[in-house]
Amino acid sequence: MPQPPIRFVKAADGTQLAYATYGSGPPLVWAAHWLTHLELDWESPVWKHMVEFLTRHHTVIRYDERGCGLSDWTDRGFDLDTWVGDLGAIVDALGLDRFELLGISQGGPIAIEYAVRHPGRVRSLILVGTFSSGTFIPEKQKDAVGALIEAGWGSSNPAFRQLFTSLFVPDATEEQRDWFNELQARSTQPDIAAKLFRAFWHLDVRERLSQVTQPTLVLHSRGDAAIPFSAGRAVATGVPHARLVPLEGDNHLPLETSPGWPVLCREMSEFLGIRDAAPAGAGTTAATNGAYRFARCVLDPRSRELCRDGQLVPIEHRAFDLLLYLLEHRDHAVSKDELQDAVWPRMILTESALTRCVMKARRAVGDDPQRQQIIKTVHGHGYRFVAPVASPAAVPSAALDSPS
Repeated sequence: MPQPPIRFVKAADGTQLAYATYGSGPPLVWAAHWLTHLELDWESPVWKHMVEFLTRHHTVIRYDERGCGLSDWTDRGFDLDTWVGDLGAIVDALGLDRFELLGISQGGPIAIEYAVRHPGRVRSLILVGTFSSGTFIPEKQKDAVGALIEAGWGSSNPAFRQLFTSLFVPDATEEQRDWFNELQARSTQPDIAAKLFRAFWHLDVRERLSQVTQPTLVLHSRGDAAIPFSAGRAVATGVPHARLVPLEGDNHLPLETSPGWPVLCREMSEFLGIRDAAPAGAGTTAATNGAYRFARCVLDPRSRELCRDGQLVPIEHRAFDLLLYLLEHRDHAVSKDELQDAVWPRMILTESALTRCVMKARRAVGDDPQRQQIIKTVHGHGYRFVAPVASPAAVPSAALDSPS
């Protein structure tokens, strides 16, 4: 898909806002968030996969917030009312009557507030890695990080910006880290970045959550270091009938290489009524729309959760992928080479690493390594899932609502 043309619209105070539209189909508006640049994002290893996924079935409207990217680099209007007004200016300029609304990170409170103010225009809400109040960040920490931004943001040495890269995408590849470091430097100037950062944490829409009337999907990484999982869970708890989907991994931003990426794709596709399944990718082969029941366990490929005896069981993402692959290929003994290609693509795997992963999967499902009633070792070949499996069925809501 070619780079779409960049267009501009004036906000209520005269600030020029840059926006672009991608793809075709029903409109999906992507609320602006921390430091984007429309010219750079399109080819980025951090955002390109998200744009490509969303544009398969929707016209995606994306814009640079005031103060960064191709929008005016002003330091005025960094508050909830102005940001919501900027979103409205984009929507009004395009003449959109009804649309899906996506809020990622700081864009979440803005999307929530807009949805409450304009219930007839927003068809549904998708919230990723977001929060309803910035009170989870201590004031001293806000001041310290703000001062750090002012001191080192514009430096040719990316060490200062690496702090944010490490928070937002700790599992990034070297290419992704380098690109995100560069994006931050080119998106705005140090004083504006510091003012934006400080302003984000004064956002507070906690009292608006109960007023959201639209269907709402909340997705949040369990290990998110930038915005804790508890903040996303609080959003889902406060919004009536919202669905919370935990994502495995530590990344705040949904990288294509994150273990939670294929889950995010499947959940968003189902939520938006997209019929064709999202690509598996990132080490998972789940394709079912329901949960598998075996022994005393329920395994849900969609939320990547495992319950045993009605309790949520912690399981590392590689062990989950291995377990799911064995389960879905239980018609035959899976060789070690096949497992490696499925769970550790393009990686060199030692025999001991595979053995340890199998041990973790067995421990999670309560399988006795001597009796092997769930995962059986096929000596000289690999492993086979041998427990009887019930037909995929809907996951109990209690399993989905369990705390991390």
